[in-house]
Amino acid sequence: MWKLMVAVLLAGETTMGADEAARKEAVAVAKATLSRDLKVDGDEMALRKAIATEWPDASLGCPAKHRSYAQVLTPGYRVVLEVRGKVYSVHTGDGRAVRCDTLRKGPKLPEKTLDGTGDRRRSPSTD
Repeated sequence: MWKLMVAVLLAGETTMGADEAARKEAVAVAKATLSRDLKVDGDEMALRKAIATEWPDASLGCPAKHRSYAQVLTPGYRVVLEVRGKVYSVHTGDGRAVRCDTLRKGPKLPEKTLDGTGDRRRSPSTD
């Protein structure tokens, strides 16, 4: 019985490690994208939050006008960064990142999310 309990605990640690690695990668891609767009150094950015989500299509929740996107569920993150007092929302998924208008409401997030502190909880539908 104790072997089963240890196996379950170790499996949970592996999953949490994979979640944390995916989160760190999403934050790095988001910072690189914002750094390129704003022409600022990544050190000038402060991470506000990184929320795991599943985007409803390949637009990563930021569709451009007059474009069509593959209708495929895309796992990713909504990364919120602050630069010089201004807040930016960057959506990640499928190894890429898209800077989104911070005033636009994003898609409703799933019940199970992961914020910057690692807490799993229900998130509001907007940032």
